[in-house]
Amino acid sequence: MTYADKTMYPIASCNEKDFHNMMDVYLDAVFYPNIYTKKGIFLQEGWRYADGGNSPEITGVVFNEMKGALSDPESRLAGVIARSMFDNTTYGMESGGDPDAIADLTYEAFLDFHRKYYHPSNAYFYLYGDMDVFSCLEHIDTAYLSNFNVSNDLPIITETNVPNAMEWISATYPAEENENDLEKGYFAYNIKVGKCTDPKRILAMQLVGYLLLETNASPLKNALRDADVCEEAEGYFDSSTYEMIYSIIAKKGKKQKCRKIQKHC
Repeated sequence: MTYADKTMYPIASCNEKDFHNMMDVYLDAVFYPNIYTKKGIFLQEGWRYADGGNSPEITGVVFNEMKGALSDPESRLAGVIARSMFDNTTYGMESGGDPDAIADLTYEAFLDFHRKYYHPSNAYFYLYGDMDVFSCLEHIDTAYLSNFNVSNDLPIITETNVPNAMEWISATYPAEENENDLEKGYFAYNIKVGKCTDPKRILAMQLVGYLLLETNASPLKNALRDADVCEEAEGYFDSSTYEMIYSIIAKKGKKQKCRKIQKHC
């Protein structure tokens, strides 16, 4: 599971032998991958040139996946929100890779990134369930971690300033050929609402968000629709980032009325 600031590799099994086998597969893939000896993995999964007829075309598993993912207007909107709130930080970047930039990634830079961030000093191990925890920890250390030295060259996530506070930012997304109303778009009003280390605030935001926008009787949802700002409105609370964001999103809103969202929010 990939997030803007971490990747999680969960495994579970009620069979102890199966659990240890899967644990070995994951630990080996994370800390001792074949990417260092087989450049073809990078060319296949990342990007490479392919025969495009008149001219070579860029292809690759991740490259094509991200082209598909970012063709969706709501994915484009999420990217604009992240960049406007976090700018040039890990949260302001497209964690899956921007197709326009993927082809700039070199094999050497790819390996350097893995060496730095896929390091035991930058990892957390969680063991939970009916197991011999100390035996598991001893195996993890002996088989996988003992060959590494402690690293202090690790990222630190700090609080940021909103670089575009109270600014209107616009972007485009690819419309369907048969899309009838091209004068409509997606609009979002975004605010930072505290840190993800505050469980009480997380619960409070979940409750407030539900009341404001998640039911047919929600006052803010109805206010935006009644003002003819948009056809549908919803809230999005993101607690996966260090500094959490709450977004009020107007879907299929009319451009000439989009600034009304600021009045009602």
